Amino acid sequence: MSKVLTTESTVTCGHTRAPQPPPPPPALPPPLGPGLVTLRSTQKLHVEGVSVLVTADVVGATITGCPNVESPQKPCTVVTSATGESVKLRTGGAPVLLDRLTITADGTVPVPLGLEPTAGQSKLTSV
Repeated sequence: MSKVLTTESTVTCGHTRAPQPPPPPPALPPPLGPGLVTLRSTQKLHVEGVSVLVTADVVGATITGCPNVESPQKPCTVVTSATGESVKLRTGGAPVLLDRLTITADGTVPVPLGLEPTAGQSKLTSV
């Protein structure tokens, strides 16, 4: 079972300078960091009072601080696609996103393999 992603989850483009352990679940929105995806949602389904995410919430989201800036590369600035949806749990007719999320961004270097978003919650899981 995978954890459901919410607006308090941590999702990055994956271009970090050094591997970093996942941060603990934030009490407040996470600070801007390397390649951090800005997460927003208007879904009615909540986990611990926080909105869950669907693909439409992530595709088109802004990415700030991508360290992939050395010429001729282009840093990631926006999410262009996202996969990793639940096959069972839906909100507003759309499947929720899970912590097996894989994103594609507009940067010139492919996103590294093994990107693992941090759900930031442990109450709601799905397949």
